Amino acid sequence: MEPGPHLQQLARAALAGVAPYTPGRPVDDVRRELGLERIVKLASNEGPHPPFPAAVEAIREIAGQMRVYPDPGCWALRDALSARLGVSAEAIMPGNGVDSIIKLLWSRGTSWRWRGPRSSPGARARG
Repeated sequence: MEPGPHLQQLARAALAGVAPYTPGRPVDDVRRELGLERIVKLASNEGPHPPFPAAVEAIREIAGQMRVYPDPGCWALRDALSARLGVSAEAIMPGNGVDSIIKLLWSRGTSWRWRGPRSSPGARARG
């Protein structure tokens, strides 16, 4: 199999100067190094407060179904968003954060073309 083009050949020139994300250190490492008892990590989408009681209850309710793999295509979510936004479900690509979306797009080859972010929930998908 022929090697594909390098990312630098596919990415927009404006992205060439963007520094890659460097994750923060784990809380346990900082705690050990600095001898602190309480650390609140506000980066990495973490926070100092526990989940809302309704979220904990929802997790409890679904826990009995954990023997079943979740729908990798997120069809219920895509159908709901499709109805709400007025776009086809096939035009919606959910993921577990931007990293999973980038990996998915990259794994599908190089025919994908960046069209820019959608600025509002009512924006229509092109293509």
